[in-house]
Amino acid sequence: MALTSRIVSLEDLDPGGLAAWADLAARAAEPNVFFEPEVLLPAARHLAPPGAVRLAVVEDGRGRWMACAPVRRVAAWRRLRLPCLTIWTHEYSGLEVPLVDAGAIRPAMAALLEGVRGPLGGLFVTFTQLPADGPVRAALRDVADGDDIEVARYERAVLRRRPRFSYLDGMKGKRRGELARQRRRLEERHAGVATMDVAADPAAVEWFLELEASGWKGREGTALASDPRVAAFFREACERLRGAGRLELLALMADGRPIAMKCNMLGHGRMFGFKQAFDESMAAYGPGKLLDIDTMRSFHEREDVDMLDTIASAENASINAMWPDRRALATVLVPTRGPLGRVAGWAVARVAGRRAAGQDAAPTDAVAAAGVEPQELVPSGR
Repeated sequence: MALTSRIVSLEDLDPGGLAAWADLAARAAEPNVFFEPEVLLPAARHLAPPGAVRLAVVEDGRGRWMACAPVRRVAAWRRLRLPCLTIWTHEYSGLEVPLVDAGAIRPAMAALLEGVRGPLGGLFVTFTQLPADGPVRAALRDVADGDDIEVARYERAVLRRRPRFSYLDGMKGKRRGELARQRRRLEERHAGVATMDVAADPAAVEWFLELEASGWKGREGTALASDPRVAAFFREACERLRGAGRLELLALMADGRPIAMKCNMLGHGRMFGFKQAFDESMAAYGPGKLLDIDTMRSFHEREDVDMLDTIASAENASINAMWPDRRALATVLVPTRGPLGRVAGWAVARVAGRRAAGQDAAPTDAVAAAGVEPQELVPSGR
């Protein structure tokens, strides 16, 4: 299979290019809504400098897209003070696995890696939030010919499809009982308690923004609505996903208003829990946790998704206690071509090898020689 790679400006994509991108997303080996046009285009428009993000594309001889990933050249990555080409990420991205054709993972990944290891410069290509045990990571390991350096591995909470609703079986009985009591009290003291998907209502996005901003995130300035750029990204991404039938906005209603909401974005066969908010005046009822349970039930009733990825921080104790399954993710560096890339790769790999052998700190500290702390390599998530 003859494949070619090129770097494309997002602004130059025509309807044919957008259709080829959407077609690739539908057959990707690992679904990633954050790299689909509905989410990536608003993110690049509102969260990055103009023209900073481009798309690395692999095509076959017929012009069919076989792989793609957003890329950006940076002068330094985290505290690694070396020029790098990053598989682009931002604070609101939950996964950075490239879209790769499921039927040609290895050749497509080889062409993608070859296409990004030189054209835009830098000493490394960086991959973060890459599923550690998935087919794309395996292909990257294979085609990098031993040059890939895994500098961090971590887990976060997810929900995987089960034959029956057993997601709460690992929760302590006392905790399950308390959640049941909170729901009963809510239903006894307030009217119309129910959870529903309100994504079809264009006003629901504004409900979510207002609900989140009314709480501690609003007071600390970290709510989506606190930054006009972020709010614009969220509104546009939700509108695009709604148009594609891939937005879920679950609302726990009481007295005719939402007291908790969860925004889920759907990839092809995969759901991503983007954000959640609740009314702090109703905190005694635990509305966020009640909505978590309702989200589990909604997920279990769907037949078009096999996993709900919370995209939460690995250290989020509250989410880890509620969501029973885990997904391993990795941060990987691949040196670029040329003598400088080889030297940089050798130095980082040597540090990683010493730590893996127990001569120093943990192997996640692989780039400590460049002044990077291990926790800086793990995305903070939400």
